[in-house]
Amino acid sequence: MLDDLDDIHPLFHGAPKSTEFKKLRKRIVQNVREAVDQYGMVEPGARWLVCLSGGKDSYTLLAILPELKWRGLLPVDILACNLDQGQPGFPATVLPEFLEKMQVPHRIEYQDTYSIVVDKVPQGRTYCALCSRLRRGNLYRIAREEGCSAVVLGHHRDDILETFFMNLFHGGRLATMPPKLVNEEGDLFVYRPLAHVAELGQHKRVQLTSGRPSFIYPGDAVVLACGARYAPDQFEGIAEIDANGADLLAGGGCMAKSRSCVKQLLKPWR
Repeated sequence: MLDDLDDIHPLFHGAPKSTEFKKLRKRIVQNVREAVDQYGMVEPGARWLVCLSGGKDSYTLLAILPELKWRGLLPVDILACNLDQGQPGFPATVLPEFLEKMQVPHRIEYQDTYSIVVDKVPQGRTYCALCSRLRRGNLYRIAREEGCSAVVLGHHRDDILETFFMNLFHGGRLATMPPKLVNEEGDLFVYRPLAHVAELGQHKRVQLTSGRPSFIYPGDAVVLACGARYAPDQFEGIAEIDANGADLLAGGGCMAKSRSCVKQLLKPWR
Protein backbone atom coordinates (compact mmCIF):
# COMPACT_ATOMS: atom_id res chain seq x y z
CA MET A 1 0.00 0.00 0.00
CA LEU A 2 3.01 2.29 0.42
CA ASP A 3 3.48 2.15 -3.35
CA ASP A 4 0.25 4.13 -3.93
CA LEU A 5 1.08 7.83 -4.10
CA ASP A 6 -2.49 8.72 -3.14
CA ASP A 7 -2.38 6.45 -0.09
CA ILE A 8 -0.52 8.85 2.13
CA HIS A 9 -0.92 10.40 5.56
CA PRO A 10 -1.85 14.12 5.57
CA LEU A 11 1.51 14.93 7.17
CA PHE A 12 3.15 14.02 3.87
CA HIS A 13 0.92 16.20 1.70
CA GLY A 14 3.09 18.58 -0.29
CA ALA A 15 6.06 16.21 -0.20
CA PRO A 16 7.73 15.18 -3.49
CA LYS A 17 5.92 12.62 -5.66
CA SER A 18 9.09 11.26 -7.19
CA THR A 19 9.87 7.56 -7.22
CA GLU A 20 13.07 8.21 -5.28
CA PHE A 21 11.22 9.93 -2.46
CA LYS A 22 8.55 7.21 -2.41
CA LYS A 23 11.21 4.51 -2.04
CA LEU A 24 12.95 6.45 0.74
CA ARG A 25 9.70 6.97 2.64
CA LYS A 26 8.81 3.30 2.25
CA ARG A 27 12.22 2.22 3.53
CA ILE A 28 12.04 4.46 6.61
CA VAL A 29 8.52 3.27 7.43
CA GLN A 30 9.67 -0.36 7.15
CA ASN A 31 12.75 0.31 9.30
CA VAL A 32 10.61 1.85 12.03
CA ARG A 33 8.08 -1.00 11.92
CA GLU A 34 10.94 -3.46 12.21
CA ALA A 35 12.38 -1.71 15.29
CA VAL A 36 8.99 -1.30 16.99
CA ASP A 37 8.23 -5.01 16.53
CA GLN A 38 11.71 -6.30 17.33
CA TYR A 39 12.04 -4.42 20.62
CA GLY A 40 8.43 -4.84 21.74
CA MET A 41 7.62 -1.15 21.98
CA VAL A 42 3.87 -1.45 21.44
CA GLU A 43 1.50 -1.79 24.36
CA PRO A 44 -2.08 -1.40 23.08
CA GLY A 45 -3.74 1.67 24.58
CA ALA A 46 -0.44 3.24 25.63
CA ARG A 47 0.25 6.96 25.26
CA TRP A 48 3.54 8.16 23.81
CA LEU A 49 5.23 11.52 24.31
CA VAL A 50 6.99 12.11 20.97
CA CYS A 51 9.74 14.65 21.53
CA LEU A 52 10.43 17.28 18.86
CA SER A 53 13.59 19.37 18.84
CA GLY A 54 12.97 21.15 15.53
CA GLY A 55 15.65 19.15 13.71
CA LYS A 56 15.38 16.65 10.88
CA ASP A 57 15.48 13.52 13.04
CA SER A 58 12.51 14.33 15.25
CA TYR A 59 10.54 15.61 12.24
CA THR A 60 11.17 12.27 10.54
CA LEU A 61 9.93 10.53 13.68
CA LEU A 62 6.80 12.70 13.73
CA ALA A 63 6.13 11.93 10.08
CA ILE A 64 6.43 8.16 10.46
CA LEU A 65 4.66 7.38 13.74
CA PRO A 66 1.31 9.01 12.85
CA GLU A 67 1.42 7.20 9.51
CA LEU A 68 1.84 3.84 11.24
CA LYS A 69 -1.00 4.73 13.60
CA TRP A 70 -3.13 5.87 10.64
CA ARG A 71 -2.58 2.49 8.99
CA GLY A 72 -3.61 0.62 12.13
CA LEU A 73 -0.07 -0.63 12.80
CA LEU A 74 0.62 1.39 15.95
CA PRO A 75 -2.26 1.18 18.47
CA VAL A 76 -1.06 3.98 20.75
CA ASP A 77 -2.00 7.60 21.39
CA ILE A 78 0.61 10.12 20.26
CA LEU A 79 1.30 13.47 21.88
CA ALA A 80 3.99 15.61 20.24
CA CYS A 81 6.04 17.74 22.61
CA ASN A 82 8.59 20.50 22.11
CA LEU A 83 10.65 21.79 25.01
CA ASP A 84 11.77 25.35 24.32
CA GLN A 85 14.91 25.67 26.44
CA GLY A 86 15.37 29.38 25.87
CA GLN A 87 18.24 29.07 23.39
CA PRO A 88 18.95 32.31 21.52
CA GLY A 89 17.59 32.34 17.97
CA PHE A 90 15.17 29.45 18.42
CA PRO A 91 12.14 30.11 16.15
CA ALA A 92 9.52 29.55 18.84
CA THR A 93 6.47 29.98 16.60
CA VAL A 94 7.36 27.52 13.82
CA LEU A 95 6.60 24.24 15.57
CA PRO A 96 3.33 25.33 17.25
CA GLU A 97 2.03 26.74 13.96
CA PHE A 98 2.95 23.60 12.06
CA LEU A 99 1.41 21.27 14.65
CA GLU A 100 -1.77 23.33 14.75
CA LYS A 101 -1.99 23.35 10.97
CA MET A 102 -1.54 19.57 10.79
CA GLN A 103 -3.91 19.01 13.72
CA VAL A 104 -1.32 17.01 15.64
CA PRO A 105 -2.05 16.79 19.39
CA HIS A 106 0.84 18.55 21.09
CA ARG A 107 2.23 20.37 24.08
CA ILE A 108 4.72 23.21 23.91
CA GLU A 109 6.68 23.72 27.12
CA TYR A 110 8.99 26.64 27.91
CA GLN A 111 11.74 26.12 30.47
CA ASP A 112 14.78 28.40 30.42
CA THR A 113 17.39 25.73 31.02
CA TYR A 114 19.82 27.58 28.73
CA SER A 115 20.45 30.27 31.37
CA ILE A 116 21.10 27.58 33.98
CA VAL A 117 23.61 25.83 31.74
CA VAL A 118 25.43 29.07 30.87
CA ASP A 119 25.65 29.90 34.59
CA LYS A 120 26.84 26.48 35.76
CA VAL A 121 29.20 25.33 33.00
CA PRO A 122 32.70 26.90 33.03
CA GLN A 123 33.63 28.98 30.01
CA GLY A 124 35.13 26.92 27.23
CA ARG A 125 33.44 23.68 28.30
CA THR A 126 30.64 22.02 26.33
CA TYR A 127 27.05 22.56 27.42
CA CYS A 128 25.79 19.22 26.10
CA ALA A 129 25.89 17.02 29.22
CA LEU A 130 24.08 19.38 31.60
CA CYS A 131 21.68 20.59 28.90
CA SER A 132 20.74 17.00 28.10
CA ARG A 133 20.13 16.13 31.75
CA LEU A 134 17.90 19.15 32.31
CA ARG A 135 16.00 18.45 29.10
CA ARG A 136 15.46 14.78 29.95
CA GLY A 137 14.23 15.64 33.46
CA ASN A 138 11.66 18.05 32.06
CA LEU A 139 10.50 15.54 29.44
CA TYR A 140 9.98 12.89 32.11
CA ARG A 141 7.95 15.37 34.16
CA ILE A 142 5.80 16.30 31.15
CA ALA A 143 5.25 12.63 30.30
CA ARG A 144 3.97 11.97 33.83
CA GLU A 145 1.74 15.03 33.78
CA GLU A 146 0.22 13.94 30.46
CA GLY A 147 -0.31 10.33 31.51
CA CYS A 148 2.21 8.97 29.01
CA SER A 149 3.89 5.61 29.48
CA ALA A 150 6.84 6.29 27.17
CA VAL A 151 9.13 9.11 26.06
CA VAL A 152 9.92 8.64 22.36
CA LEU A 153 13.15 10.11 20.98
CA GLY A 154 14.53 10.63 17.47
CA HIS A 155 17.96 8.99 17.84
CA HIS A 156 18.77 6.95 14.75
CA ARG A 157 21.15 4.12 13.86
CA ASP A 158 24.17 6.39 13.41
CA ASP A 159 23.61 8.01 16.83
CA ILE A 160 23.58 4.58 18.46
CA LEU A 161 26.74 3.47 16.66
CA GLU A 162 28.56 6.73 17.38
CA THR A 163 27.68 6.51 21.07
CA PHE A 164 29.11 2.99 21.12
CA PHE A 165 32.44 4.16 19.66
CA MET A 166 32.59 7.23 21.91
CA ASN A 167 32.14 5.01 24.96
CA LEU A 168 34.70 2.56 23.61
CA PHE A 169 37.41 5.11 22.70
CA HIS A 170 36.86 7.68 25.45
CA GLY A 171 35.42 5.62 28.30
CA GLY A 172 36.79 2.12 27.75
CA ARG A 173 33.31 0.57 27.92
CA LEU A 174 31.11 -1.38 25.57
CA ALA A 175 27.87 0.57 25.87
CA THR A 176 25.46 2.61 23.78
CA MET A 177 21.91 3.96 23.71
CA PRO A 178 19.44 1.04 23.65
CA PRO A 179 16.36 1.26 21.42
CA LYS A 180 14.23 0.52 24.49
CA LEU A 181 14.92 1.12 28.18
CA VAL A 182 13.19 1.84 31.48
CA ASN A 183 14.10 5.05 33.32
CA GLU A 184 15.78 4.95 36.72
CA GLU A 185 12.49 5.51 38.54
CA GLY A 186 10.96 2.55 36.70
CA ASP A 187 7.77 4.34 35.68
CA LEU A 188 8.55 5.34 32.07
CA PHE A 189 9.89 3.65 28.97
CA VAL A 190 12.29 5.43 26.62
CA TYR A 191 11.89 4.35 22.98
CA ARG A 192 14.02 5.06 19.92
CA PRO A 193 11.95 3.85 16.93
CA LEU A 194 14.50 5.18 14.42
CA ALA A 195 17.10 2.72 15.71
CA HIS A 196 17.27 0.93 12.34
CA VAL A 197 17.13 4.11 10.23
CA ALA A 198 20.41 5.33 8.72
CA GLU A 199 21.08 9.06 8.99
CA LEU A 200 22.19 9.14 5.36
CA GLY A 201 18.60 8.45 4.33
CA GLN A 202 17.41 11.49 6.27
CA HIS A 203 20.10 13.70 4.75
CA LYS A 204 18.96 12.40 1.37
CA ARG A 205 15.36 13.26 2.30
CA VAL A 206 16.42 16.87 2.86
CA GLN A 207 18.51 16.80 -0.32
CA LEU A 208 15.64 15.52 -2.46
CA THR A 209 13.37 18.35 -1.39
CA SER A 210 15.90 21.19 -1.42
CA GLY A 211 16.77 21.28 -5.11
CA ARG A 212 20.47 21.03 -4.31
CA PRO A 213 22.52 18.33 -6.05
CA SER A 214 24.51 17.38 -2.97
CA PHE A 215 24.28 19.16 0.38
CA ILE A 216 22.16 21.80 2.14
CA TYR A 217 23.73 25.18 2.73
CA PRO A 218 22.66 28.08 4.97
CA GLY A 219 20.19 30.27 3.10
CA ASP A 220 18.35 27.47 1.31
CA ALA A 221 14.65 27.01 1.79
CA VAL A 222 14.37 23.79 3.76
CA VAL A 223 11.80 21.03 3.48
CA LEU A 224 11.78 18.96 6.63
CA ALA A 225 11.02 15.28 6.92
CA CYS A 226 7.29 15.80 7.33
CA GLY A 227 7.09 17.70 4.03
CA ALA A 228 6.67 21.16 5.55
CA ARG A 229 8.59 23.91 3.78
CA TYR A 230 10.18 26.83 5.62
CA ALA A 231 11.99 29.91 4.39
CA PRO A 232 15.63 30.48 5.45
CA ASP A 233 14.78 33.33 7.83
CA GLN A 234 12.57 31.00 9.88
CA PHE A 235 15.59 28.87 10.80
CA GLU A 236 18.38 31.23 11.78
CA GLY A 237 20.43 28.39 13.26
CA ILE A 238 20.61 26.05 10.29
CA ALA A 239 24.07 24.57 10.00
CA GLU A 240 25.66 23.23 6.85
CA ILE A 241 25.68 19.53 6.09
CA ASP A 242 29.27 19.18 4.98
CA ALA A 243 30.99 16.43 3.02
CA ASN A 244 31.96 14.66 6.25
CA GLY A 245 28.33 14.24 7.28
CA ALA A 246 28.19 16.84 10.05
CA ASP A 247 24.76 17.02 11.60
CA LEU A 248 22.02 19.47 10.62
CA LEU A 249 20.36 21.07 13.61
CA ALA A 250 17.58 23.60 13.11
CA GLY A 251 16.39 26.34 15.44
CA GLY A 252 19.57 27.79 16.93
CA GLY A 253 21.48 24.52 16.84
CA CYS A 254 25.15 24.10 16.07
CA MET A 255 27.45 21.40 14.78
CA ALA A 256 28.22 19.24 17.77
CA LYS A 257 30.82 16.93 16.25
CA SER A 258 32.18 15.57 13.02
CA ARG A 259 30.86 12.16 12.04
CA SER A 260 33.38 11.38 9.33
CA CYS A 261 35.54 8.86 11.24
CA VAL A 262 32.57 6.68 12.19
CA LYS A 263 31.00 6.86 8.72
CA GLN A 264 34.26 5.72 7.12
CA LEU A 265 34.59 2.75 9.47
CA LEU A 266 31.06 1.40 9.54
CA LYS A 267 29.04 -0.62 7.11
CA PRO A 268 25.23 -0.63 7.28
CA TRP A 269 23.93 -3.28 9.64
CA ARG A 270 20.51 -4.81 10.07
